[in-house]
Parts: sequence; C-alpha cells; structure tokens
Amino acid sequence: MKTSTTENKQTEIKDVKSVYSVSYLEQVRAEHDKVFNYIKPELQDLSEYFIPRGARFYADEKDKKRKKINKIKDSTPLRAVRNYSSGLMTSASSPASSWFTAKVKNYTSKNHDVESWCAYVTELLNLILSSSNFYQTIPLCYRHLGVYGFGAIYGERHYDNVANFKLIPMGSYRYSRNAQGEIDTFIRVYKESVRNIVDQFGIDNVSDQVKNDFNNKRFNEQYEICHFVAPNKEYMPKAVWAKNKKVVSIYYEIGTTANKNNKLLSKSGYNRFPYFVYESECTGTDTYPSFSSGIEALADTRQLMEMIEDEAKGIKKIYSPAYKGPANLKSKLTDKAGAYVAIPDNAKETIQPISQTPAQFMSIHDLIEIKKTDVENAFFNDLFAIILNTQKGDRTAFEVNELKEEKLSLLAPLLNQVYNGHKRLMEWLFELACEVGLVPEPPEEILDKELDIEFCSTLTRARLASKISGFERFATFALNIATQVNPAYIHKVKWLEGMDKYSEWGNIDSSLLNSNEEVENIMKAQQQQQQQQAQEAQLMQAMKDGSEIVKNIGGQDSSGADLLQRFGVG
Repeated sequence: MKTSTTENKQTEIKDVKSVYSVSYLEQVRAEHDKVFNYIKPELQDLSEYFIPRGARFYADEKDKKRKKINKIKDSTPLRAVRNYSSGLMTSASSPASSWFTAKVKNYTSKNHDVESWCAYVTELLNLILSSSNFYQTIPLCYRHLGVYGFGAIYGERHYDNVANFKLIPMGSYRYSRNAQGEIDTFIRVYKESVRNIVDQFGIDNVSDQVKNDFNNKRFNEQYEICHFVAPNKEYMPKAVWAKNKKVVSIYYEIGTTANKNNKLLSKSGYNRFPYFVYESECTGTDTYPSFSSGIEALADTRQLMEMIEDEAKGIKKIYSPAYKGPANLKSKLTDKAGAYVAIPDNAKETIQPISQTPAQFMSIHDLIEIKKTDVENAFFNDLFAIILNTQKGDRTAFEVNELKEEKLSLLAPLLNQVYNGHKRLMEWLFELACEVGLVPEPPEEILDKELDIEFCSTLTRARLASKISGFERFATFALNIATQVNPAYIHKVKWLEGMDKYSEWGNIDSSLLNSNEEVENIMKAQQQQQQQQAQEAQLMQAMKDGSEIVKNIGGQDSSGADLLQRFGVG
C-alpha cells in the first residue's frame, strides 16, 4: 500500500532552466483552447437554459453585474436539473447510506483480519468525506454532468478536515487525454485577488504589478491565474522534491510582467492526479463527451419556451382583448370593473373583441404539460421518482422489488459513469489518508495487494434485497424440511458460509462478526463443556446407583463399617 506524500510546495522558485517556461505553458494552453472552442457555443447555450449564472466562460466574469435571464420562461428545466442532481445524490452517494466499501483487489480468501482492516478503511473514508465539504460539492458536479456531459472537482489537502473539494466552474478549464483515454492534463484559468495571491504564493514570487498593488493596499484587484497540471517531464521516482513528482503542478500569472520574465508563482507536484472529471460517453477518441441529458432536452426546452410565450399571448388576448366598435366611442371606451359605456340607439355596430379565441386554444396547455414531461424524462426524473412513487397495492414485496429493479436497470450506464469519477477520487483520498498517518498497517496477507473500492448503488441494493429475500425464503424452507422430514437434512446448508453471504449482501460491518474460525472454536469449547457435563452426570448417576445397592445389602461391610462413608457418598 502506497503511503507517499501527495504534494509538497516550495516557497520560492529558483529553477529557471526548467522545460516549463511561461511561453511553453501558454502554447499548450492555446492548443487546449482551440479544441474547447469547438464545443463552447453549445455549452453556452446549455448554460443559458439549464444553469444560468453557473458558468465562467471568461475569467473576467467574476464578481460582475449579473446578466438578466431572458431565455427561461418556465422553471421546468431548472427543476429537472435539480431533481437529476438529487436523484443521483440519493442513488450514488447518499451520506445517509453506505454507498461504498473498501476491498482488496483480487483477494477472495476469507480472513477476519483483512476484513476488519477493510471495514476500518471504509469507516475512515466515510468520516473524512463527512467532515469535508464533499457532500456539498458533489451535487453541483452532478448538475454539470447532467447538463454539459462533464463536470470537474479539485481535491486538496486540508489541515483540519484532511481533504477539501472545489467545484470548477464550467468554461474555466480545459483537459486532454493520454493514449489510454485517461485525463492526464488539466488547465484551469481563474481570477484571484491580490491579497489571496500574495497569501498563497508569497510576495517574492508574484509579478511587479501584483507586488505594487499589494504595497499600495489595493488588495481586491483581480489578476488572471493559470493552474497547469500534467504528467511531469522532469519526473524522478527517487527525488524528494515535489517538483519532480509524477504529476507536475504549476501556477503562473497571465498578462503581467511575469510572462516576460518567465516567472512562475509556484512549481510543485503530486503523486496522483488531483482533478476528478465526471463524464458521460465520448464518441471515439474525442476529448470531450458528445452527449448528455441537457443535449437531449435542449430541443424540447426550446419548444417549451416558445409554447409558454404563445400561451401567455393567448391568455392576454382572452383577458385583455383588442376591441372594435363605433368611432365616436373611441375616447369613451374603458375596461374598468363596473364601468358603463353608452352606445347610441341608432348604432349599427357594438363594442366587441376584434378576434375570438379559438376553441382549440385550451389544448395548448395539455401540449405544454407533455413537453414538460419530455424535459423531465430526459433528466431521468421519472426513474429517480420510482423509489418514492412505486405503490405496493395488491403486489407482494417481492413483486415491488422486481419492478424497481427492472426500472432502475435503465440507470446502470449513468451510475457507472458516476462511479468512474468516484473511483479516482476515492483512490486519491486513500493515499492522502495514508500520508497523514490515519491508515493502520495492513495485514501481511495483503501487503502486495491494491485497494479496490466497490460501490453500492440503488440498483445494486435492489438486487441485493432480492438476494436477501430469496435466502430468507430458502432458509425457512430448509428448516421446515428438517423439522418435518428428517433433522439430518439441516446439514444440507452451509450455515456459516450462508451467514457470511447474508452479511455481505446486507453490507453489515464485518467488525461486528466473529470469523468462522472463532465460531468453530466456540462450538468446540461448547461441545467439550457439554461432554464434560455429560460425563460428570454419568459418574454421579453411577455413584447414586451404587449407593442404592449398598443400602439394599444393609449398608455395612464385614467389619460393621458404613459402606457409604467409605465410598465418600454418605
């Protein structure tokens, strides 16, 4: 198990001969911008309909006057995204349930020490996540995943809570993949205040502009910062410096004298990639995902907004119509409640609406409801609601579980996408826990093994519930057969192994259970105690029978002594 340091920052940058010059970093950033700009218009469109004000496509959008939300005429898309995030939170990472378990990869032997160690690691990771801001950050990332098809979280070490997580705004980052399709390069651009820049990187590492603003107490002036994370070209496995770790981490200013002077804010490194990107499916070797629930719902959402506008126009015509009538009544016409407009007796025309509302107008409301449902279904709102809305009625509990499992199986691809992101995050978190000394030494049997994280989704729990109910029915059947037919048939079932499986399906903490070896030792001790008690009972019965014989022959030997006292019974 790896327990190496995740990141060690240096306070001053002196290596100016590094391959990571500012000009090189800017060239790589420009190449990533070129790829991202192909999908940028679509992402901006999605943002305006589903997550307004939730993106930062330009760094200078920070702390600026908020734009008006003009395209959203109905809140259905916003609620659909919210329900999508809540549904994933409940199904894939609910803090109220055990949604993951630490296991040892490719280790199938039954060992109580190993199981106890894995249970401890599981509980430890749960405590770290609960004490951090993970459960506040991940729902926001789910929204990005549903709308854009991808979302990113940054993990960093925290002094008080071990770990801290940040959602990276859409549009502020770019990434690329290696030959295996794994994301290994991440470039983020954001604005930071002078105070925070100096506090994080030190006054000696900032540009002259930042230093001048700081000295003149202009602490809230904003500057663009780029965080560059990629495989380290200067990687040295045995080096002790953070800058030579497997993954390089570089911060530098954009658009200041630091660019000309080739000055970096910091150069450090990680053992494991600290950005976790949650993605939907990609087409071929594309860098960015090509499909999402937001893309699926975009056309329906546009239609919905147009229909809402048309309905509003129709309603306005009904309650505030345009009128026609005699010209001499033009200045006398009023729509105030209780008002009276006199019409001449010889008038040939009366005051009436110019156009009549067609009888089919009311059907547009039904069409709007259908379109709303289409938008909600694109974000799986109907499937997420199955858990709450499935009524038992005349069905048995088994039939209800089967129905839920059938419907929830449609969520399996989505949950797999989520767990791919969770897996990278949990591996990083485990290494961080090892680094700070929270993980105990593993048993010798698994010293050369790798930790694996198994996830328990709503779909998985539904399937496990079916297994549990099936085992309970079989156990009842076996006991009835043994009771009514032949008691020896009870040995057909391996009860200890069955109880292990039952606890595994029910996600029972293994630290609460004795190992099979301990159970066998307890059973042997009980058998020995029972045998000893039986032998003592037999001996006492034999002595009792002997005393009866003595009494029958008079109770004395040939010398007249008491036989019971000589035997130690009387």
